[in-house]
Amino acid sequence: MRNGSQILQETDKLKYYLCGRMLRYFAFLILSAVMLSASAQHTCGFDHYLDANPEIKAQLINQTQSFQTQNKKQQLRRGFTYSYDTVYEIKVVFHVLYNNSFENIPDSCIYTQMEVLNEDFNRTNRDTGETLDVFKSVAGKLPFKFVLADKDPDGNPTSGIIRKSTNITAFNQTSGGNYDSRMKFDVLGGSDAWDTDKYLNIWVCDMFGVASGGVAGYATPPIGAANWPSNVQFPKQQQGAVVHFYTVGRYNPRATSNGSFGLGRTATHELGHYFGLFHTWGLRQSTCSEAWDDFIDDTPNTASANNGCNLRRNSCDFTVPGDLVDMVQNYMDYTFGSCQNIFTEEQCALMLFNMKQFRPEIYTPIVSKDSTFIPDTLDVVPVLYSNPGDRLIVAANIFTSTQFKMNVFDVTGRSIVKDFVFAADKPQEIPNSFGWSEGQYIVQLTNMSNNEMSTFRFQKIYNLGN
Repeated sequence: MRNGSQILQETDKLKYYLCGRMLRYFAFLILSAVMLSASAQHTCGFDHYLDANPEIKAQLINQTQSFQTQNKKQQLRRGFTYSYDTVYEIKVVFHVLYNNSFENIPDSCIYTQMEVLNEDFNRTNRDTGETLDVFKSVAGKLPFKFVLADKDPDGNPTSGIIRKSTNITAFNQTSGGNYDSRMKFDVLGGSDAWDTDKYLNIWVCDMFGVASGGVAGYATPPIGAANWPSNVQFPKQQQGAVVHFYTVGRYNPRATSNGSFGLGRTATHELGHYFGLFHTWGLRQSTCSEAWDDFIDDTPNTASANNGCNLRRNSCDFTVPGDLVDMVQNYMDYTFGSCQNIFTEEQCALMLFNMKQFRPEIYTPIVSKDSTFIPDTLDVVPVLYSNPGDRLIVAANIFTSTQFKMNVFDVTGRSIVKDFVFAADKPQEIPNSFGWSEGQYIVQLTNMSNNEMSTFRFQKIYNLGN
């Protein structure tokens, strides 16, 4: 059996993707309260780790090109993950580690943190109206329901909150670009994770040292998720998120700058990583190359992290018509919590796909109605997935037994697909055997229950392969 020092030695070697926001101390209060400067810069542990390990950085850069092709293949699968009538309940356990009473945050912080997570992921947060108009059309939401665990792994009743006193004064940065993971092990002064396949574990602790820097949080990406290289994967017993104690909840009484660094948005940001999202600027700072972006098409290309809340910043100010400002209000940027208010549709689709694919036991589906046999009297609207794309995939706004008839014509009026009938109970891929080439096509979908016709223009692009 490994002892504590062996575990620490092994975990120090892990190549973490540390997703925190670097904050510097402005003053040290007599009563042990840490005062932060309102102008403090946020930085990520991932950047520090790569800078400290240039060989791994070079390896990651070389891998990125191949990720782009894999990502395009994955995009087709993202659309299949949406279910219009299912809520995904996720059990959460908080491990509160404190070295003194000041760090032992009250239950109210955790309760309001749960409110923030549910609001931000479902886009019921109060500040949705502040999203810039140019981005409202791509705002996404997820039917996630985060609830505090009511039973522990042994089936005993629980509040979902574990409190443990620790002799560790600060779980802060160690050497070589690696970061502390002792908070995840009983024998190292932390708290062992509950079954990470079935519980979302969130550790709350002091991640700063006196008069030194630290991270406000970090999280573990899903094991096996696309675009995440093997050198930033975490073992199963460490899966979850870690957040500094004064970032937890809405208006945490321990925080000295809630609008800037609080409001519970640190946990929202970290859970974005937990479900597989990169930062909005992607894998590399100070470049506008799409080769290093976040693999999300509906977030504007961004050169580097944003701080504060400059809604006019455009770090990739291209002269190309339609270039957009940075999405500084995105939860995956480093902007103030009071500035953030949006995940995009593609970010939400990818998070849901990653959860189903790589964390299949972390949620319990709650189905409010049968999604297959919805009465045909409902308004069933056909949609095209992956347009433009290399495959034609059709579905409807709700999954139903309604049948559609499809006809496809090229721009000259020549019939390519004739009277193809399918049920809208799932996304339907039109077989490649019809054999059309790249170009523009007209797709006509007729609802066979009421003869209503919908017409779409479909752009077929190059084949990506299987």
